[in-house]
Amino acid sequence: MRYSLNKRIFFMISLVLLIVFSLLFFLNEVFLSKYYRMHKKAQIISVADEIKEINYQDIRDIGEQNNLRIEILNELQLRATLNRFSRGPFSDFEKDIRVKDLSKDRVILTFQGKGKQNNEMMILLIEKIEDDSFVVIYSPVYSIGEALKVSSDFTLLGFFFAIFLSVVVSIVVSRKISKPILEISFVAEKIANLQFDKTLQIIRDDEVGDLAKAINKMSNSLRFIIEDLKISNERLKMEIQKEKEIDKMRREFISNVNHELKTPIALIKGFTEGLKDNIASPEDREYYLDVIDDECNNMDMLVKRLLLLSKYESEFEIKKEELDIKNLLDELLKRYKIEYDKKNIKIEVEIGEQFLLIADYKELKIAIDNLFRNAINYTEENKTIKIYCNKEGEREIFSIINPYKEMTSEEIEKLWIPFNKADKARTRKFGGTGLGLSIVAAIMKKHGFTYGASYENGEIKFYFYDERTVTEKES
Repeated sequence: MRYSLNKRIFFMISLVLLIVFSLLFFLNEVFLSKYYRMHKKAQIISVADEIKEINYQDIRDIGEQNNLRIEILNELQLRATLNRFSRGPFSDFEKDIRVKDLSKDRVILTFQGKGKQNNEMMILLIEKIEDDSFVVIYSPVYSIGEALKVSSDFTLLGFFFAIFLSVVVSIVVSRKISKPILEISFVAEKIANLQFDKTLQIIRDDEVGDLAKAINKMSNSLRFIIEDLKISNERLKMEIQKEKEIDKMRREFISNVNHELKTPIALIKGFTEGLKDNIASPEDREYYLDVIDDECNNMDMLVKRLLLLSKYESEFEIKKEELDIKNLLDELLKRYKIEYDKKNIKIEVEIGEQFLLIADYKELKIAIDNLFRNAINYTEENKTIKIYCNKEGEREIFSIINPYKEMTSEEIEKLWIPFNKADKARTRKFGGTGLGLSIVAAIMKKHGFTYGASYENGEIKFYFYDERTVTEKES
């Protein structure tokens, strides 16, 4: 059976008090009479010595002070007194040989009551002072039995009072002791269940206070450790998920590269075999050679773009400097003029007066080139492409907008994935390798630029800006 701390304290205090009062009761019953006799003898002897020193003067006053009877008697008077005592409730003194031997200097007699007076007692001292004179000292007759009974009753009353006192004391003490211990137990249980929302508010300059401080310290340490473990666990999960995604992208990348190379290789192989077998007319031979040349150029462009993407995804340094965005755009517009004029596409360019970009000119030119060429490829005839270079708050934002069919947010997120193409069947309607936007993303990451795409009102917008420049200006 399990007992609470309050009950244990109550039982312990009660047991201690019970033992103490039982011991007192035992001592009172067994040894009080003997102690009283020893005390009285010692008192009488002390008084006898005292009156002897003062040559038996003022004996009455000394007797009253010590509650004793002191008399000076001759031998005849002494024997009469002893006979009187023997006829009383006490045992016959004649049976005590010491009574007959009055020649001794000092005799101490103890008279014990008979019958109902067996608890009554008297101590008598006889000391010879002259040949026929004796000093007699004795105490009045006391009822030791009655004193013992009063003492026993008082001890028993004290015992019941002790029981009551033990209940009160145990309640007070148990609350004083058990309350902080129960609170410590409660908090320790919560800590065991990894709950750290409760702290101990015990301010005491003792072992319990030290224990409370130690548990609070342990709770804080465990909370920080578990929080770190949770963060590390989440980080590990994210890294595992990232590894899975990277592995998936790697497999898709290999599959996409295989698909991109498989078609031109098959075409080149087929047309080459046709040319070897001389099954084509002179006109077809020219067509075959053009196809072979075109596919070789496509494969060459694919390999170059793969190498370029690999370069941007590896460690290499870029050299940032202030660049003139107007000159860069003029150069691109001249390069692709034939292509957008062929589709009758209008180009709108807007550059803010204080627009300033700090970047690697060569690398940024490749990124903007890919965005511009992508816009031309996917913009229908007689439409408009808009290029904006302006400030929005503290940000220097470059954006290029072109009309496009409706896109979902999921499709927009996949634009930056290698080999992602608008034509899911991978036809050659739009040309390209599906690596252009991936190269743009890699260049933006190298520069530390924020980049993205959004779709609204039938137009798709690609944008980028330097977030760190804004932070530096704010600081």
